[in-house]
Formats: sequence, structure tokens, C-alpha cells
Amino acid sequence: MLHIHVLVKWLYDPSSIQWNDFKNRFDCETLAINKADLHALQWACDYKRKNRAHITVLMVVEKGRTVPVERLEKYPIDQMILIETDQDRDNPFAVAALLAEEIKTLPYDLLINGSESGDYRTGITPIAVAERLQIPCLTHVHQMEQQGGGKWICQRKEGRGMVRSFEVALPALIGVVPAITPLRYIPSHLGKGKKAVLSHKVAAAPALASPPPYERVKLTAPQPVIHSLDVPRSPLAQHRILAVSGISNEKKDAGDKKKSASSPEFAHSVKEKIQSWLKE
Repeated sequence: MLHIHVLVKWLYDPSSIQWNDFKNRFDCETLAINKADLHALQWACDYKRKNRAHITVLMVVEKGRTVPVERLEKYPIDQMILIETDQDRDNPFAVAALLAEEIKTLPYDLLINGSESGDYRTGITPIAVAERLQIPCLTHVHQMEQQGGGKWICQRKEGRGMVRSFEVALPALIGVVPAITPLRYIPSHLGKGKKAVLSHKVAAAPALASPPPYERVKLTAPQPVIHSLDVPRSPLAQHRILAVSGISNEKKDAGDKKKSASSPEFAHSVKEKIQSWLKE
């Protein structure tokens, strides 16, 4: 049986945000599931209908925030874990640390979520979770197929219509795009069966780890040497080429301009080019 963990992020529902003139602030703020994560959950449910799987939904929300978890009851989920924590804006990896520590206590084969969030269009948290669990991570996948021996073939679209295939060994974290599967309407009567077990936990935000020691190195580039030359005024092209190359025998006016010093190799190269040009 495949143990699938779906990482779900709750966002503010834009349609629910209204301005309250009496309170002089935004009011009626409700939460909604990140759409990309919802497609990942739909894919996990579709897989469960055809194969044996255990689906666990993991969520981390701000302490005191009301989360409408009843919206997930219509999906064939086996377990839901809701972690409340203090909001720590100074530690951008706080959520990843909480999720990783919780996943370590559970059996897991496949971690799946949306590659991007609907608020800031980022997907840093899942990648940080995979890094803490020391498992492979692949994002922006639009198709997944199971192969033998615990291998999965994941496809991701590249530029100019190209599709790239990856062979991934479980356990792994896969970030998907909405094209992984369409959202399906689930009638309310299908959600009246066995409900998922909801585990509600409260955890303190992990302490911000001190950065590793580093040494600051100043990188500089050498100043370019610019050679300025007089503009040759000879009527013949070959004389002008000789003047620019610095091998002309004509006398030059003395000035502050710096002349380029020619090497024997450069002079030989210029001579060969001039002879070839004269033959043509």
C-alpha cells in the first residue's frame, strides 16, 4: 500500500475579503485551499480509486485561525493533521521544519503538493521539506506514471513545447501543476461515509538557526588596458591596415596616445591576410 502525504496550504479567499466601514478594516476573511494543492489532492484521490493507498493531508496554519477542514471531508482521505503554530516572519523555513518533523513520525512513500502557491507564486516550503527529509524533489510535473520496482516516470514541460521525462525512486516529493488532473465535482452524498481522522496539534515555531560561519571575499576584475590609435589617413587601404596594426613605417605625431605593441606572430598574421587580400 502506497502512503501518500498531500501538503495543503490555506490561503485567504479573495472573494471573501471585504472592507468594513464601521470597523475601518478588512473583514470576513476566510481561508481557501491553494488551487495547485487541490489538484494534487485530486490526483491522490484518483490514484486511490484504482490502487491501494493511504492518503494523509498535512496542514500548518497560524494559531487561532479558523480552518474549514469540513471542505475536505468529501474526499476519500484517511487522515488529516492540522498543526497550529505562532507566525514567525523572521524564519521563512519554520513551516517546513514543522512539516518535516511530523512526517518523520509517519510512514511515507510519496509527498505531493502544488509547485506554486496562489499568493506569492513560490514553492519554497516543499523543497525545504524534501531537503530536511533527504529525499529527491521534482517540481512542475504535469504527468506521473507508476513503473515497476518502485520507480515513477514524471514528465515536465520544457521550453518550446518539449517534454522531459524523469525516473524518480520513492520516497520522493513531487510538485505538480494544475494540468496533472482536472478537478471533479464530488456529490455531497459520497462524503457521508467514513470520515478522515483529524489530528489537531499545537506546536511552537522552531528557533531560527544561526547562519553557518562564512568568510567574505571581495572579487575584483583587472582594469582593462585600452590602446588608442591615431586614425590613419592614407588613401590606400593596405596602408591603413598597416597603420592600425602598428607596423607602419610612416612617422606619427608625438602625443599622449599609447600605441599598441605588435608581436612577430601578429605581424606575420597581418602579412598573410594582406597577401590574401591582394591576391583576391
